[in-house]
Amino acid sequence: MLLNRDLPDGGNGSGEQKVQTDRVPQSDIFYYHMMRISDITSPGDDETMMRRPTRSTHGEMEGTGVILHQDPLRRSEDIWQAIASFIDFLPDATFAINADGEVVAWNSALEERSGVKASDVIGKGDYIYGELIYGKRLPVLIDYALHYDNEITLRHSNIKRRGHIIEATTHGVDPGSTHTIHWARAAPLLNSRGEIIGAIESIRDITERHTTRQELTESEERYRRLAENAQDIIYRIEILPERKFSYVNPAAYHITGYTPEEHYKDPDLGYKLVHPDDRYLLEEIATGIRSIDKPLPLRWIKKDGSIVWVEQRNIPIFNDDGEIVAIEGVGRDITEKIEHDIEEREHADEILRYSHVLKNLNKKLNLMTGITRHDILNQLMVLDGYLMFALDRTQKTHNDEQLEQYLNLIETASQNIQHQIEFTRQYQNLGVQKPIWHEISSLIEELPGNGIEIRNETSGLALYADPLLPKVFSNLMENAIRYGGADLSHIRVWFERKESEDVSLFFEDDGVGIPEKEKERIFERGVGKNTGLGLFFIREILGITGIIIQEIGKEGQGAVFEMIIPSNAYRIDDR
Repeated sequence: MLLNRDLPDGGNGSGEQKVQTDRVPQSDIFYYHMMRISDITSPGDDETMMRRPTRSTHGEMEGTGVILHQDPLRRSEDIWQAIASFIDFLPDATFAINADGEVVAWNSALEERSGVKASDVIGKGDYIYGELIYGKRLPVLIDYALHYDNEITLRHSNIKRRGHIIEATTHGVDPGSTHTIHWARAAPLLNSRGEIIGAIESIRDITERHTTRQELTESEERYRRLAENAQDIIYRIEILPERKFSYVNPAAYHITGYTPEEHYKDPDLGYKLVHPDDRYLLEEIATGIRSIDKPLPLRWIKKDGSIVWVEQRNIPIFNDDGEIVAIEGVGRDITEKIEHDIEEREHADEILRYSHVLKNLNKKLNLMTGITRHDILNQLMVLDGYLMFALDRTQKTHNDEQLEQYLNLIETASQNIQHQIEFTRQYQNLGVQKPIWHEISSLIEELPGNGIEIRNETSGLALYADPLLPKVFSNLMENAIRYGGADLSHIRVWFERKESEDVSLFFEDDGVGIPEKEKERIFERGVGKNTGLGLFFIREILGITGIIIQEIGKEGQGAVFEMIIPSNAYRIDDR
């Protein structure tokens, strides 16, 4: 491209001059491809030019730096002005100094980066550019281009030299006092006689790129450490252009007995590891019958011949054409889990077998007790018949009071036996069927009052209990009527919530109550004025679902039975 600049007269009175340059590639921006300053009005004058060193056949820079061919009559100020005009178009921050270390060119990109105008720095030396660019008045790369010194290694890194051209990275400070990382390239400026008359330096902020690269390196290292120390096998299999393992972590050796190196040498090892009876699963994946990204449990044959269960999870990697070029996956040893599951299934099967055996035994036991109960009842009926005949005969003759007493006792014992047999019939059904939900209000409404007022305050309450739960309330009702006394007038059934989230259900009457000394024993089997089985049976029914019953009333004020129901055995509909 052509760049026109108004430059000072070169001493020949020509006036306007033109700066002509070839296009400068972005990747080679420092080697100012070619600049030619020609006097338009005096085409016969010698030209002043700045050119870059040439490249060797290997692409390396050759030469000594930037060479200026100068008309002896042209002033050096014109040369610096030409350089300043040219570098002003460069996107990288660039400046030049003369042999005395004074700034002679300071481009717009450097003005923006440093916050200092060119007019404020041109002609100044004493390493002022070091302070403005790097935060310290110290020699920088441009100074080492003038006079190379090994001290450069103290403040720069990644130093490369190609002849007199130097490039390196270093730390700097931007106008906001933020520390940055710079890449810089510097070269001496030579006149046509090969004498160094100055130097030029171009600076590029690579902080973001350096940070990104550093973060990427750290991330790769972090994930590599995770993979190297993982207990699961982590692998990558290349499919195209050729099948091979490109990565296998050390866990492969601990699980299979084969090292990562053995996997790299044998691309078929992953297939050979799979038990022959399970290889059809891999074939189903290859043919599309089975999804590749679903967990796949397989039996692997270890190097020592033993079997290990491995769950594979694979992720296909596609190219732009939609072809699978690689598979990345994780293999987890699930042998212990599989063996545990097998053991649990065997244990469950064993429990099921025992359950069937117990069910059959219980069926036979119930049949046997039913038959026995039937036979005993038949004999009791015969006994009762003969007792009635004997009592009738005794009462007619009135001649043996002692015999009558004995016969009455026999009759009482016979009745007790009948009650106990009836209890066994009911008790054998306890816990046989699973618990169900009972609406308490409905159960209370079905109770026979026998002239006694029943106050039902249980609306909305349901209990999860054995199907025999109705017997609880019928037995409590029977006890109240039988033992409540002549003044018994009403029964109240109600409930309240506890702070513990339990619920208490109360069955209370206004009868004579229960003596304090009997409260602890009334729920024991055989204790009571009748058969001694009613309250015992109630406690057993409630206990099936964890419900506790106790008597908390006061003697002379009525009996109060409290049933404490755990949170998982009740529900309340507040509607």
